[in-house]
Amino acid sequence: MDIVFHYPPELLNLLNEAVPKLCKSKKDLLLFFQGAGLGSGLLAPYWALLRKNRDAFNKYPVTQELLAKLNELGEHSLRERREILKRVTEFHDFSVCEEPDQAPARGLAAQIRELVNAKDSFVRPGPNSN
Repeated sequence: MDIVFHYPPELLNLLNEAVPKLCKSKKDLLLFFQGAGLGSGLLAPYWALLRKNRDAFNKYPVTQELLAKLNELGEHSLRERREILKRVTEFHDFSVCEEPDQAPARGLAAQIRELVNAKDSFVRPGPNSN
């Protein structure tokens, strides 16, 4: 199975923890998802919540809901899920994260990178394959 067709549970759990740590602010979280290609239809309720009741906006449940919605969309959100993985696995400047989140974010990004690379190695043909 293509790891990005549907996020498998272990990857989804890692992303649910990593993405909020990589985004310093609540606004940054929504910009992360917007930059990954999520449309205004998915993001509008969260932008509204952020404007209306900033205290009710929690990065972790918002991330979980958005990633779950993307997973439910299946093939229709393949590009966005791939872009999220790309953004997380290519993240290198952890100084932009909140101070207490820097080390955990670095570790989670590394775990996600390893998982993606391991899954890719199983689905990619080897050098001697025809």
